[in-house]
Order: sequence, then C-alpha cells, then structure tokens
Amino acid sequence: MTDELAEIDEHTPAFLDFAVSADATDNTAVFEITADAADDLEAMAGALSWVRAAIHAAGGSTRGWSIAGVGAVEVEALATTC
Repeated sequence: MTDELAEIDEHTPAFLDFAVSADATDNTAVFEITADAADDLEAMAGALSWVRAAIHAAGGSTRGWSIAGVGAVEVEALATTC
C-alpha cells in the first residue's frame, strides 16, 4: 500500500504527503493524506479515491466500499488562502 501511495503521490500534484499506520490487534489502518484542495469535501474525495486506488493497485478489493464502510473520516484544514 505505501509503495502504491508513493506512486500516486509522485504523479498527482494535489496529493502532497501521506502517512500510514496499522494496528494488527484490531485489524485497522489509518491513512493520513495531505492534499491541496479548494475545500474539505474536495480533500476528502481525493484522499478516499487515492487510498482506494492504492488498495486496488496492491491487489486488494474494496467490495462494499462506501463512506459508511470506510470507518471514521476526518478532514482538518491546515491552511487556507483567499
């Protein structure tokens, strides 16, 4: 997954950075994506799309993928410009 996210990062100007952590005890992963976006919705849509693309590129499946199925999703603006 991290190799695939690095590939997306390299070729996608709006994808600025990422971090991934996992917890094998509860079978979860946390993806932190930094994106250049006009608003929170655009940032979230991009981040979810990039993570899903990385899962597919790594040979995984996203059957039943939806915002509800993804788990907790948070968007935090780091900086805004006018």
